Amino acid sequence: MRQGELVCHGGCFTSMDGGASTDFASFRLVWRYNCVVGQSNCNGSVEIDGDGRIFRTSIGVPDAGLAMLSPADLDTARGIFTAPALVQQLDSPTDCSAGDGEDRMTLVDGAGTHGKVTTACLNDAVATARTEGFALAAKYLP
Repeated sequence: MRQGELVCHGGCFTSMDGGASTDFASFRLVWRYNCVVGQSNCNGSVEIDGDGRIFRTSIGVPDAGLAMLSPADLDTARGIFTAPALVQQLDSPTDCSAGDGEDRMTLVDGAGTHGKVTTACLNDAVATARTEGFALAAKYLP
């Protein structure tokens, strides 16, 4: 099935010209930090699926939420979360754990699952994905 300049093979989209994959099933950012008294949102997650649904969980906040991204926000997020530099970092054996807390990113795309603890990864792609995940959660599920 054709969709614009993309060709669908079994539900996954790949570029017709052999360029970077646009396959995107989901991106998940999970964070766990030691909370200070009176502080909230120290533990939780945000997940965006390929259809644009965004889910957020937060310890101590029952039913934190579910919403639908706009097509423009989904396109932007898809580009950030499938960036080759991010995939490379998520597949890298480099240890990025640090201190008392952590965040973990997991991307599922047509090539499989890519993920690791990314707390101390000093990488622009990781920082951009982290910022985008938190920004989308704040925008759609305040």
